[in-house]
Amino acid sequence: TLEEIEQYFQDDPRVYSYMCALGLDSGDLGRLFSLLDDDDCGELSVDAFLSGCLRLKGQARSIDVHYLIMQVRKMNEHMEARFRHLQQTLLRCSCASLRSPTSSGRGMAQLPTKKVQAATLEEPEPVCDMVSF
Repeated sequence: TLEEIEQYFQDDPRVYSYMCALGLDSGDLGRLFSLLDDDDCGELSVDAFLSGCLRLKGQARSIDVHYLIMQVRKMNEHMEARFRHLQQTLLRCSCASLRSPTSSGRGMAQLPTKKVQAATLEEPEPVCDMVSF
């Protein structure tokens, strides 16, 4: 467990030296443990811990870090485009339901008969200005 690793780090000079050789200090232990605990069970075997530490040994190269930053930016842009599209789709549904007459003047509005376009990443045109986000 994380608590056991922290205890070994404090009590056993060999563990402390090993972690220092890997460039890790006590502040890194929680993050290290969460990286190695893939299934979030809260426990690691000694072999899994040691092999994980060896995989993480060394400094990340600048190109690796910048590649990850680029990937996160692309993913963020993609998610923002999808969110904008979802907002516009919800806006269309809201506007259509506000304009659609009900059968008895009460109850649920009739569903619009216009076909819904397949989801794309293109910006749809706003349908009404009655509702805004």
